Parts: sequence; C-alpha cells; structure tokens
Amino acid sequence: LGLSIAAAHYLPVVNGSGGAVAGSAGSGAQVTGVSSHLGGGSLLNGSTGPSTAGGALSTPPHAFSDSNLLQSKQYGDSSQSLGPYSALGDTYGGYEKWSTGAPTVADVAYHHQQQQQQHHQQQHHHQQQQQQQQQQQQQQQQQQHHSGSLGSLHQHVAGFLSDSGLYTPSPLGDQNGSHPVMELNSKLMNTPLSFFPPKSQIKRHKMIYHCKFGEFGVAEGQFTEPSGVTVNSLNDIIVADTNNHRIQIFDKDGRFKFQFGECGKRDGQLLYPNRVAVNRATGDIIVTERSPTHQIQVYNQYGQFIRKFGANILQHPRGVTVDYKGRIVVVECKVMRVIIFDMVGNVLVKFGCSKYLEFPNGVVTNDRQEIFVSDNRAHSVKVFNYEGAYLRQIGGEGLTNYPIGVGINQLGEVVVADNHNNFNLTVFQQDGMLINALESKVKHAQCFDVALLDDGSVVLASKDYRLYIYRYLQVSSLIM
Repeated sequence: LGLSIAAAHYLPVVNGSGGAVAGSAGSGAQVTGVSSHLGGGSLLNGSTGPSTAGGALSTPPHAFSDSNLLQSKQYGDSSQSLGPYSALGDTYGGYEKWSTGAPTVADVAYHHQQQQQQHHQQQHHHQQQQQQQQQQQQQQQQQQHHSGSLGSLHQHVAGFLSDSGLYTPSPLGDQNGSHPVMELNSKLMNTPLSFFPPKSQIKRHKMIYHCKFGEFGVAEGQFTEPSGVTVNSLNDIIVADTNNHRIQIFDKDGRFKFQFGECGKRDGQLLYPNRVAVNRATGDIIVTERSPTHQIQVYNQYGQFIRKFGANILQHPRGVTVDYKGRIVVVECKVMRVIIFDMVGNVLVKFGCSKYLEFPNGVVTNDRQEIFVSDNRAHSVKVFNYEGAYLRQIGGEGLTNYPIGVGINQLGEVVVADNHNNFNLTVFQQDGMLINALESKVKHAQCFDVALLDDGSVVLASKDYRLYIYRYLQVSSLIM
C-alpha cells in the first residue's frame, strides 16, 4: 500500500504573477491486475489557482487527488489569490514565497518586523546555548558526586545514559515505548482494499476508438435505434436495430454482412427488437422484443427463424444472455425479475429481486452459475446465484454511475460500462476488486449497450446512430 500524505508532496514554486498554488497528491495502494496508476500532481500557475483570502488553504487537497480534480476544484477566485507573503509556506513548508512586483510600504514594514524577530530569535538562541552549557556543567558535577544516580535524568530524557555518561537517543517514540511512525505504517498496511476513492478522484486512462460505423437511415448499415449489441464466436457484431424491426450483422471492422427481420408478428418477423444474445456453442441468435409482444425469438446463425416463446411470461425484458450450458437468462425492468429458460422455451428458474434492484438493464453469467446484473439507478452490478440468493455488489455510486451494461471478458474480468459524463469502462475481478478504470476521449451524449470482443475491444452502441469500437486491454491497469 502506497498511501501518501498530500501535504508532504507539495512542490516549491515561485510565481511572479501572484498566482495560486495547488499541491500534488501521491499514488495509492496496489490493486490486483497489471500495473497502472492513480493520482498524480498538478501545479497551477497564474491568478486563478486554488486559494483562500487568508492566505492559507483551509483544507489541503485529498491524498487521492489528481490533476483533473485539482484543476476543477477552485478554493477561491483571482481576487482572493495568495499575496506576496502569505502564510502558506509557514503552514506547509516547502513553498517559496513570491512577489507581485515592487515593494510596497507594507512590504518594507514587514521586512523590518522580520529583521526584529530574527534579532530577538538570535538573542534567545544565545541565551539557550548559555543555559545548556550551564546545565552540562551541573550534570558533570552531579555525575562526579552522584555517580550511578540517574533517576531524575530518566524522567526528562527519552533515551539511555551509559555508565560513561554518553546519552543515546531512543528510537522515535514516547516514554511508553510506542512508535507513532511504525504504528501509522502498520495501520495503513492493514487497511482493507475493499473501498474505492470517489470517481472524480480516479485518474481514468483515455481510450480512443479505432473504428466507427453507421448513420441514421433504413438502408444497409444504417440505424434508427441501435439499442442492443452482441458478439458471436467469429467476433461478428450483431445489432438490434429496434425501430427498423431488424437485426444487422457486421464483421469486427464494421463491414456489413447481412440482415434479417421485418416489421410484423408472423414467424421470421420482428417487432421492436431491443436486445440480442448469442449461443456461442451453436451460433443461434436470441432476440428479445419489447412491448407489445415482449417475447423471445430464436434464429440460427444465418438469420433463419427457429422458434419464439415467452409472450405470456415476460413483461419488460431488458437484458438477455446465454450461459455456458445454453440456458437463456433474461432480466426484466419495472417488475425486477430474472427468468431462466432452456433453448426451447421452458421456464427453469424465475425469481424476483425488487429488494436489490432499481432499474436493471444488462446481464451476464459466469461458469459458476452466478448472474451479474447491471443496475442503472443503483449505480452498481448486483450478483445473484441461480436460486435467486443475493451474493454481493460490484462497484457503486461514485465509481460506476448509471451503468448501461456489464460483460465478462476472456480473462474472466467483469467489465462495467457507464455513460455518466462520458463513456467509461471500469474493470473488476469477479469478487469486486477494482482492476482498471478508463474513459473515452470522445464525448458520447447517450449510449444504449455494449459488447466485448475477444481481442480486448468493446463495441459501443450509441444514440447518434453509430457503433464505436474501443480497445481497452492495451491500457495498463490501475494502481491505487
């Protein structure tokens, strides 16, 4: 664990323009995964930096602060900038005091006062030296007349006195033998890593999309509402084009391959398909439809209709996945239910989870029969077993705000996508331990769904009628 005290990492600076200063904050504790970093320093020069009218920061920056946080959090405006002789350096040490120009009357008076104080300090120091010399002489006399009598000395000196009269300071500690520095380090080393710093204080690595495709329209490769996306074993990208009542398939580079479906209720027709999933063993494509049909349709890998079911069972299907045994797992919003079907439509398991969910919108499973549900309004992922028992939470408010989907990648890591202020990915171990945090350089106003490719990329379906492919595994992971 590498926690650091922010005040111990301030950098000296001279600013000739009367600007304000912000300190840098150190990195945090090690987290399982490949290496990365959290935190970092920021040095703000100019007239609009963090400051207070009194000259000293009322609260130093948090130990987890990063450059983005320091730039965005203002402690005062330019009219409250630190003066040429603020008390900031006296408070935290390490800062140089700076001047705004020619000395004023107040400056001259200040220097005169400082010279007087220095003179008094020198006199006081000289007196202390004389007193120390007198005390040493008295101690020598006492040792000559009272050798071996050291009781009074041990009451005042935190150290050891040998028979020869040499004083050896004790280690850093008090009279009771405690060691505050070592105790603090021990407390930090024993601090559990189950907490997360606030999202605004996490330095997220930047992602750049390497592919985008799509536009508004009804032709091939165009969308009116690409609300669902998934990936098959060939890394083909399968998109539910909701308002065009069809499914479109693209290769991993965004090139159109084929489509199926048309508006209607007959076999082979679709009505507002909103989510898709794939049975990787067979290649079958599972499509959920929202109201009025709220059912499941199954197509083979070539887009040929196989069957449909669930219209009399489902009410508000919102997320769908296929587990490692070919079972179809559906999560419903509004009614807060999880329903598990076999491939022919028989209900295997059904349980409510309104006690734990607020607005579920995505689902994925692992090979231990655990169900991971992303909850948009609870700002987290909730984990259940196949019997409906609640197991644990992954993420939380401040870290995974308003998630839009969840997936498990080839490494077994849980990848949570959210669209709060940006397109963000947060990567966890399956037990909830934070591994990595990323964000896109491009702002995305609203997003529908995400899917993970096997090459470490993520496909984002956006409300601007486009799909974006970001690579996220090439970026080193987080160190707290």
